[in-house]
Amino acid sequence: MSSTRPLLELARRQMQIGQMDGAIDNLSAYLGENPQDARAHALMAMCLHDRRRLTAAEHEARAALALDANDAFAHVACGQVAQSQRKPRAALAHFESAQALAPEWDVPLRQIAWVYLYWGKPQQAREFVERALALDPDSDNRALAAHIALDLGEVADAERAAREVLRQDPAHSEALTVLGHALLRQNRIGEARDTALWAVRNAPTSRAAIALMLAVKMRQNPLTGWVWRLNAWLASGSSRRTIVSLLGVYLAIRVATLLLQDFGYAPAATLLSYAWLGFCVYSWVAPVLFQRALQRELEDVRLGAEF
Repeated sequence: MSSTRPLLELARRQMQIGQMDGAIDNLSAYLGENPQDARAHALMAMCLHDRRRLTAAEHEARAALALDANDAFAHVACGQVAQSQRKPRAALAHFESAQALAPEWDVPLRQIAWVYLYWGKPQQAREFVERALALDPDSDNRALAAHIALDLGEVADAERAAREVLRQDPAHSEALTVLGHALLRQNRIGEARDTALWAVRNAPTSRAAIALMLAVKMRQNPLTGWVWRLNAWLASGSSRRTIVSLLGVYLAIRVATLLLQDFGYAPAATLLSYAWLGFCVYSWVAPVLFQRALQRELEDVRLGAEF
């Protein structure tokens, strides 16, 4: 193991600075020589989870747990994957197990708070994030506290807390998105747009950052905002989701076409068929259009003086 240990340490450092692809490569090399290392499997699960490769992440997380059922880190990895798979109860069980195994570790408490936020229970989430903050007042815990304040309607407090995080870590994705939404709620749309662009530039694959930018677009112009939302939805979805969606739309269009023909509206049925073909073509080019529009928006983004 000693000869491959540097690969594991390098992967840890790469994860800390967001270089997940490099971390995955180094963890793969390390696990090839050390397949019984539960912690390495859990780290791999977290990297794959970050890249939205959820099936592979689940496999690695379960492998970690099978090797060491008492590893809190492995339980957190399993919980994160379950949460992304929209299985909050399974996620909560893993996070609670991790918290019981490592009561002085703040991460399980923070993850439990996220589950309660998912359930729309910010008051309960606040209880857990406050316990996490008591253990470690790091940027992630303080950014989550700001998020919870925003959900509770404490907009000024959320903005202030997010800015405090950003003064220490200007690229913190969660703090940027909280700040952007807080600014939007105060109708400070120009500032919200700048914040959204900076969030996307720092984390181009972050769903929260993209959602903030789409919210800004909707506020600026509801009509073009819906075009952005459609493009983003088509661009971010898996090929399977796109195909299933197209099949669903096709069935609806087909039923509508037959009904129009039966009631003597043949020209309208023909137009609807052409519209369907147009949407099929659009579904393939929308991801490209979205990336081009996003790149144009990012061309002039600059870090504001308040950061």
